[in-house]
Amino acid sequence: MDRDDGGNGSSSPGTFRWQTQYTNRFLDPPNNTTLQDFQKLFAEMPGADVRFFVGGSPMPCHKAMVAAGSPIFSMMLMDMKQKVKGLVQLQLTPTPQAFRHMLQYFYYGSTDM
Repeated sequence: MDRDDGGNGSSSPGTFRWQTQYTNRFLDPPNNTTLQDFQKLFAEMPGADVRFFVGGSPMPCHKAMVAAGSPIFSMMLMDMKQKVKGLVQLQLTPTPQAFRHMLQYFYYGSTDM
């Protein structure tokens, strides 16, 4: 990442643009693509590698997102039995809606509760 000086040697404080590795062109940084990518992961669950069974319903998700969102789930997912099976049956079962809101928080950083 370099400052864009507009070719005249001066730059405004805080004005950053991305310079590609192979050209000398500057590109504007993408707008919130990481959040949009996480929202797509949550909505579609491509590559989900674990399923939680909540109220008898399977809830697919990504171990990395759940582990990053909760130290308790992180420890649970590190357990070899859970790791091999990719299935988790919760003993204290929240409602599927409450669990989905928790997952949404892990992916979005907020919920629409």
